[in-house]
Amino acid sequence: MAGFWDFLSTLVDSKKDKDGNSVVVKNYISGNNNQKNTTHNHNDRRKLAEAKKPSQSPRGPKTNVTSPVCVSLQCIRLYSTGSKGKVYTDKFYKSINHNFGIEVILKNTSSQAQTIHLGHCIYDEKGNIVFKKNFTPHINPNSTLMQHIFVDADAFSKMKSGKYKSQFWINNTRVQRTFFTVVYK
Repeated sequence: MAGFWDFLSTLVDSKKDKDGNSVVVKNYISGNNNQKNTTHNHNDRRKLAEAKKPSQSPRGPKTNVTSPVCVSLQCIRLYSTGSKGKVYTDKFYKSINHNFGIEVILKNTSSQAQTIHLGHCIYDEKGNIVFKKNFTPHINPNSTLMQHIFVDADAFSKMKSGKYKSQFWINNTRVQRTFFTVVYK
């Protein structure tokens, strides 16, 4: 056997001298090709197996809910309704307006239809919740959806004059906010 290795090493050395390139000798395995990789210990394998498992929240797995990466909030516009229709504004007058609405444009950039959880809250200057509502709109692939949120007369009548913040969440991730003012006139 030693003679074979001497012959092989002289063949490799002589081949290297002639053309300046090295020769690569490949190992071929015959028969059963199951090799054991002994570089990982049992703890590493357990960690890899746990990392591959999908995480589950305490409420259970969520279905048909996507990440905010695929669905984005494009535009928020506040409006009041009157005799001339919608008037887009960020200042509402208690003597003129009895309610108002918020127009939200959502965009789905994925190639699959998405059902999302859209949360909305209105906060006063002190951070107290004045109005809260949740929606689950269905958005077709590669399209936009306009969602209207109406603040009814009862909730609007409870608002005092001052500044307010309208905050939005997509799948429990805060995405965007806008500010508006309510005044007596």
